[in-house]
Parts: sequence; structure tokens; C-alpha cells
Amino acid sequence: MGLSGMLLLVFLVLNLPFSQRFATKKANQILSSSSVPIHLDGIRKIMPGSVKIQGIVIKGIQGDTIIYAGELQADIRLVSLLRSKVMLKDVVLDGALVELDRNTSAQKINIAAAFQSGKPRDAVPIEKPPARWEISIREGVLTNIHFRMNDSLTGIHIVQDAREIEIGSFLVSIPEREISCKSLFLGEADGLVNLTPRLLAPKKKGGSPWNFGFHKLELDDVDFAFSNSADSLLLEVSIGKGNIRANEFDLPSRTADFKLISFDESIVTVQKKQEDDEEESFQWNIRSENIDIKNSAARLGPEPGDSFKEIDVRVDDLRLNEDQAGMKLKKIGFEMGNGFTLKKLSGELDSNKDQTRLQLDIKTGNSRLELKASADKGYQDILSAPGEISNGTVNMERSQISVHDLACFIEDLEALPFYASLIESDLDMEGSLDVEGPLFSLSGFTVSQEKNFNFKLEGDINKPKQFSEATGDLDLEISGLDQAWLEKLLAGFGISYAVPDLSDLKIYVNVSDSLESPDFNVAVASYLGDVDLAGTLDFNKELFNMAYAFHRISLGDLLYVPDLGSFTGAGEIKGKGFSGEDLNASFYLQIDTLGFKSYNYSLTQLTGTLVPGEYEVQMVANDPSLKGDLNVGLSLADSAFDVQLSGILHAQLNDLHLYNNTLAVETTIDASLSSRGKELGSEISANGLTFATPLDTAVVRELNASYLTDNVTSLLHVDADFFHFDLHVAQPINELDSLGKTYQEYGTEFQFFSQINETDRVTDLPEIRGTGHMSYHELIDIFIEDTSFYFNDLDVSIIKQHGQNSLRGHINGTEMSYKMIETGKLNVLVTDSAGILLVDIVSDSTSLFAGPLSRWMLNGEFSNLRTLTRLSVDDYQGRNLYQIEVAGKVDSQQIVLEIPSQRLTLNRAQWHMEKPDLLLIDLSTNTVFPDFLMKRDSSYIQMNARRQDQENAYRLDLKQVELESLIRNDVFRGEPDGTFTGFVDFSSRMDGEKNVATALQIKDVRYYGEDFDDIHLDAEYTWGKSDAYSIDLHARMDTLGIQVKGEKFESGERNLDGVVSHFPLVSIEPFTEKFLSELGGSVSGNFN
Repeated sequence: MGLSGMLLLVFLVLNLPFSQRFATKKANQILSSSSVPIHLDGIRKIMPGSVKIQGIVIKGIQGDTIIYAGELQADIRLVSLLRSKVMLKDVVLDGALVELDRNTSAQKINIAAAFQSGKPRDAVPIEKPPARWEISIREGVLTNIHFRMNDSLTGIHIVQDAREIEIGSFLVSIPEREISCKSLFLGEADGLVNLTPRLLAPKKKGGSPWNFGFHKLELDDVDFAFSNSADSLLLEVSIGKGNIRANEFDLPSRTADFKLISFDESIVTVQKKQEDDEEESFQWNIRSENIDIKNSAARLGPEPGDSFKEIDVRVDDLRLNEDQAGMKLKKIGFEMGNGFTLKKLSGELDSNKDQTRLQLDIKTGNSRLELKASADKGYQDILSAPGEISNGTVNMERSQISVHDLACFIEDLEALPFYASLIESDLDMEGSLDVEGPLFSLSGFTVSQEKNFNFKLEGDINKPKQFSEATGDLDLEISGLDQAWLEKLLAGFGISYAVPDLSDLKIYVNVSDSLESPDFNVAVASYLGDVDLAGTLDFNKELFNMAYAFHRISLGDLLYVPDLGSFTGAGEIKGKGFSGEDLNASFYLQIDTLGFKSYNYSLTQLTGTLVPGEYEVQMVANDPSLKGDLNVGLSLADSAFDVQLSGILHAQLNDLHLYNNTLAVETTIDASLSSRGKELGSEISANGLTFATPLDTAVVRELNASYLTDNVTSLLHVDADFFHFDLHVAQPINELDSLGKTYQEYGTEFQFFSQINETDRVTDLPEIRGTGHMSYHELIDIFIEDTSFYFNDLDVSIIKQHGQNSLRGHINGTEMSYKMIETGKLNVLVTDSAGILLVDIVSDSTSLFAGPLSRWMLNGEFSNLRTLTRLSVDDYQGRNLYQIEVAGKVDSQQIVLEIPSQRLTLNRAQWHMEKPDLLLIDLSTNTVFPDFLMKRDSSYIQMNARRQDQENAYRLDLKQVELESLIRNDVFRGEPDGTFTGFVDFSSRMDGEKNVATALQIKDVRYYGEDFDDIHLDAEYTWGKSDAYSIDLHARMDTLGIQVKGEKFESGERNLDGVVSHFPLVSIEPFTEKFLSELGGSVSGNFN
């Protein structure tokens, strides 16, 4: 048969099922007798150089499965085993399961314990020679691999599943302690490594470390997680596509030289507790020709700013080792969870031991930044000790920085008051920083925003070993402040202020000498005035000293107070402490000029002290028209405060333009304001309050006022020589501003008659109780120049109680007089309750024009849009002089007034109305239309109105109307009397022109006891919106005649012509009797 035939027959016999079962049984017997815990389910194929085994099982001492391989097929070179080499050409493994486990009670991991079981222990350990084995696999395919390891003692927990693993040129060299693989492919893998605290100390192992190397690594759909509870570290990696090609990878020498690093659709998540890691020098030597990462994401922490997506990285020629760093950065781009987007970061880095150069071009979603930097140090020196740089520069080209981008990284920036004013447009920035030896030089550094502001900073700083030794000279210039931008900035701080035009404003700041205790100068220049500040600061001792000077500060323009003028002055403040809790300072301010109401105050000085919780200010004024010495103190403690004011004051109010006539005031004043919790109280006391004019002096010996409020009520009390006043309001101080508005709105309702019908208009008014009393004082004569005004006593009160629909006001006065009217006693009562308004006025011992006394009574009632008013005047002989009753009806369009009884009494004369109508008021135009006819015997008075086109016309007709039938003639000087017949016309046009025309005949004229013949009067007078007018008057009496014609033009020119015929001089004697008497003759003539 030959040798080949014999071998063929042998392999045929070996692959017979009987032979395979026998071989399997024999192999298991050998393994069992050798105490090897391996069991084969079956040998399915035996060929020269290859074997196929199905079902390889390794069991533990408890019979549990540790390793199971469903099917293993390998081509093996048996001869190589003689040389301690396992050389596999092709390996195929499918369905492998590895379960390694050790609990806290076990000494060894389960697989080690399984192989150790049944073997005798050597009494004395035998030193074994080092293993010389090498294992190599030319090509291998491993599918459906499942690996589990749970070692509680070492704290290692691993779960790893892989659907497919392909290896090429795989080598394990035990003598060289090296594992290498030319190519490795890992597909659809999912793994987890969890490290928990060790319960067993690690064993010390000698020898060199193992080395792992590869040339080509491909990853496809790989998920991996690593956690370390001791370091609070969690790392999760999900790789869609990965490709790493290495030129060299050597772990012992820490060398990694890559041709390509590429990842696509990958996600990395890292969670780690923040710790201050100790800085270590970089020991690796890394190179990469190309790095390409795209469509990837990363999360480095729990905050939105820790997440990245759409990561796109392209880097060429990466070099990184202990001495060098370099790269050509083509692009870095990503989107962050906080809203920040980096569109493109490109540039170049070149660093060696002696020099570093960096160039960056950054484009974000909103910003653009260009940087160039160089230094005479390597990158590691720069990172570890930047202060050791002796020569370097940083240049920022003109860049645009968006505040939107800054808000992504600065927490709560959007909540800051100035944020809204900064996001209007980008910030333009540029400048350079140069380092030469110990000197830092900043030049051309500017920050500006289009049309809003411009900051410029330049100067030098001497680099110190310690901050206390640093010196420098820095200049800051601020200009270009925009008016609208400043208003928006202030609005962010809750300040509503119309900023004046500050386009010419420039602020110069200089800081020099030691930076720990610098000198500073600040100059502010503008058309609104100049401010100069100069001083020193000591940050170490927290000391400060600053002098200030103000030149022609236009306070009126700045504060929009027209009465305020300019301010010029100077002063100084010095002390210790940079916070309110530590501040201890003193200051003074000399006021050279301060304008108010066109008066320049001068020779006034403010001095004071500022101590935590205690603040005091003294004002000493030696102005020619204002002299005084006032002290103000403020005490603060927790939520309480006290303010005290005391001093003397003398002012010439007319010189200060605070009063029109000559008036001086002088007083001694004490005042206080205190707050305790929810209570606020104040008191003021003025003694010897003196008001003096050239003719009169009024002295108020003592004036005291107090105010107290809490979160429910407010109380006010005022007491002086001649008056006192008490007010109780059921509202706290923070609501008092609404008190006046509420009562003002209540009063406004009466301007809209359709709303007066509301029955609950009083219900919601705040509770108020006020009483006051005043006696006449010489001070009233000073401030009320009308000498006809007088009263002896005056009492007032107002009451609105809580929950009641009623408001009551009362005025009671005695011996009151004003101009032509005098009254012995006046009583006024006004009540508004449940929609009914009642007015009662009683004036006793009342006289008009020094005439006879009478009693006046006026009663009014208004409810349900109707009103009824009664006026009654009686003399003290019990006679009724006047009796008038008027009723009214109100709606949204008009008011109609009537006399229901059609009767009225005028100076005891009885008049009869033809009908009740009196007049109508059109509320839409506020126009009055009278329409009435009243008769008495043969006399009548008729008045009506009409509206035609653009004109309202009124006519009054009189027939034989005796003056005494309307009013008592003894109330006027000379007791005039007569009977009137004729008419008076009045017209008013929409363009403003008005006209009065009259034709009257007056009979039975008597004046100052003289009787006159009939008087005829014809006249017409026309005027308009301008000062132009025309007049035509003709009067006749017996032989007397007077005729006047005049006109004034819009240009201002006037013309007046008149003729007088036989004017008897005796008719004017009643008016001249104090100076001229026994006049006779007459006057005739004309004038122009």
C-alpha cells in the first residue's frame, strides 16, 4: 500500500466515530488521572497538523463550570512543541464562556483552586526554571466570546462580551514578556471593568514589565465601561468605528508612534470627583501623523458645560514628549450642552526646551479670536511655572467677543444687571502683552462695543517674586459712552434715569508705584464739569487716602432740576477698611459754590466720620444769606436704625430766591428718625422759629411734630403756639403714597357725573380720622399778603371709619372775613353716605360790603343722579330776604337745572317763573344754555341761548326791572338804584372771537343821594384769542353825552377816539369828597 496509504488508513480509522469516542474517553482519563479539571465533550476531527474539539469544559471544585468552549479548531505544528513553542496557523473558536470567581472566604480564584485540587503540596518549594514558551497564532477568528471575572479580594470585576475577534500574527513570548499583534479587529463588543477596594494586599513581583504592541487596531460597534469606586471614577466609551495604525507602540519605553488615529460616531462619558491632582512630568513620547475624530460626543461631568456633541477634530504631525510639543491643528469643532458652539479652532504649536510658539484662530457661533504667543520656555515649564518666563509676548489681533459666549461659562451672568446692555453687539478686543526680564508691558489693549463705550489699558508691571514687591504704572482711558446704552445699563440696576449726552466724556485713570499700596489718579472731563481724584491705597493694611475736587459740575443738567446750578468744591476722605463692616474713615467737603434758584451758596463745609454702625456729619455754613451749624448722626444695628439732627439755622429767604418778598427765618431745630422692626417713628422740634420782614416779625415759640407708623397704621401729631393737628390713617408708611391717590380718585369721580350714582364709592376708602384747630397768628399776615383775610378760630375734621360706607367732613370758624364778606360764625358739614351726598352750610352774622347782618343757609342733597339745593337768607328782624330752590337731573350727556316751585324770593321781592326750566349744561362741550322767563308785576327777566353753525349766542332781555328787586342797594357804596329796560347780547365763536352788544335804558336813577334823569347806553365790544379788540360805546343823559370808539390791532397798534359833551363835575363828587368838594360846572371836549 505504501506509506501514504498507510497514513491515510490511520487517519481514516482515527476519524471513525468509534475512534473519536475512544480518543475522547482516553483523553479525559488522562486529564482526570493528572488532576487536570478539563473535560472534552468530543474530539470530532484529527488531521495532520490540526485538531477539532467540541465542548471543552473546565469545572471548579464545586462542579461549577469555569470555562466552556463550544468548538475549537486549530492547525498546530506538533514539531514546534519540542522547542517549547506553540505555533498555530489558523485558530477558530466559537461559543466560549469564561467564569472566574473568588469570594471573600476563598484563598484562590476558582480556576487556580480547580487546578490545585488533588495535587500534593511540596514540603519544600522547588525552584522552577523560568518558562521558555512562546505561543504564536498566524490567523485567528474568535466568535461569541463571553468573559466574566468577579474577584472580591483584589476588587476586580470584569464583564466582557464580543461577537467577533480577528487576530493576525499574534505572539506571546514568555521569555521576552511581550505580547504583540500585527492586526486586531474587535466587533460588536460590550464590556465593563469595575474596581472596588482591595481586601488583599498585592504581591510583589520581580522582573521587567510586560510589553504590549500592535500595528493595526480596528474597532466596530464597541462599548466599554470602567469604574473605580475608590477614585469615584466612571468611564464609558462607545465606539462606532475606530481605526488605529501604529508605527511603533512600546509600553516599557512609553513610546507611541501612530500613523493614524481615527474615530467615528463615538461617545465618551467620564464621571470623576474633582481632586487636586499632583503635577507630574509627562513621561511618554507620543507621535501621530494624523488624528481624525468626527461625529462624536463626550460628557465629562454632570453640568451642561461638561457635555460635547458633533465633535470634529483633525490634527497633523502631533509631537508630545517631555521636551517637545507640537502640532498642526487643522480643526477642532463641537457643540456644548450649555449652548456654546466652537465652529473652528485652528492653529499651530511648536515647543521645545528653549522656546514655545503658539498661533490660534478661534471661531465660535458668535465670536472670532486670533492669538499669537511666544515664550523662551518649554511648554512644561510654562504650565508648571509661568512666572519664570523671562522673555515672551502675547498678541491679540482685532477680535470680536460675544457676551452670549461668555454667558455659557460664567454662571448667572445673564442675571447680572448690566447683561442686557452688553449683549447688543460684540465686544471688540485687541492688544499685546510683552515680557522682558522682570517687566510686563501691556500696550494697545482695548475693549470697545460699537457706539457704546471704549476702554483702553496700557502700562508696565515689574514682575516680582512676591506680590508685595510688585510695582507698575498703568493707564486706563474710558470714552465714547453712549447715552442710550448708559440708560439701558442703569435700567438693569433698577434706576430710571434720562442720561444726558456724554459723548465728550473722558475718564483717565493712572495707577502707579507698588501694586500692594498704589498711588492713583482719576480725571473725569466733560462739558458737564470736571472731577479730579488722587490718593493712595494699601491693600495689605486696608488703608486709603483720597482727595477729590469738583469743577463746575452742572447738577441741574445731570439731575434734570432746572433750579440747580453748578457745583464747585473740594475735599478729602481717609481711613481704614474696604468693606462696610470694617470701614473707619473721616472726610470733609468744602463747598466753594453751589447754585440753586440762581443763587450761589458758598463758604459751607461738611465734615464727618464713618464708623461701622455710626455715621456723623456736621455742616457749617457761613454764606452771606445762609448761616447754620447742623449735626446729623446715623446709627445702625441689625435691622434697626436711628437718625439724629440738631443745630441752628438762619436764612434770608428772599436773597436765596426762596421767597418773593423780604423774609428772614431763624430757628433751633432737633429731629430724629428711628426704625425698630416694623415700626418707624420720627420727631421734630423747632424752638424760637422766627419769621421777619422789614415791617413785621412773627415768632413761633415752639413747634413739635411726631409721626409713628407700623405695618397697620400711621399717626401724625403737630402742635404749635397757634394750632394743633392730629391724623390717624389705617395704612402703613409704604402705602401712604396710595392714600392721596385714593382720595384724589374719589374726588375725581365728581367730575364725571355719570359715576356719582355709585353707592359704594366710599366703602373702599382707607380709614382716616383727622382733627385740627387753628387760631389767628401774625405769621398768617406774613405769608398771606391779602390783609382782608382774617379768622379768629378755625376747626376742621374728617372721619372715615373702617367698614362703614360713610365719609364726614366738618369746618367750624368764627369771626371770619375775606374781601367783601364777613361772618361771625361759619359751620360747614359734608356727608357722603351710601351714595347720598349732603352739604349743609350755615353762616351767621354775615355781611356783604359792610352791609346789614343776615343769616345764610345752604342745603344740598345729591343721590340717584338728582340734586336739590336750597339757599335761604334771613335778616335779624325775621324777614326772609332770599329763597331759592334749584333741582337738577344728571345723565352722561347733560345736566338740567330747574326751579320746581316756579317761585323765588330775591331781596324780599317775589318772582314767578313761566316754567320750571332754568338752564342746561352740555357735558360733552361744557357749554351752558340758559332758558328761563321770570316775572314780577309788569317787570320780567328773560334769558335764552342758541347754537348756530360755529357760534353760541346768548340774549338777556330786561323790562322795567328794578335793581332793588334783585339785590339790596345798601350793600353797595352810594346805595345805587334804578329801573332797567333793554337787552344784552353775548356771542362766542369756535375760533375764539367773542362779542358783547347792549342797548339799555335806566330810569329813576339814584346814586349817593342824587337823582339823575334817564340814562341811555349803547355799546359793542369785540375781542378774540389775540390782544386785538374793538369797542363802540355811546351813553346819553340829559345834555350829557359820551361817545368812545377804539380798536387794537394784532400788530399792537391801538387807536381810541372819544367825545364828551356837558359832563357835570358834581356827579363825581361822591368819589372825590375826601380830596375835592363843592364841584361845579361841566366838561366838554374830545380826545384821540
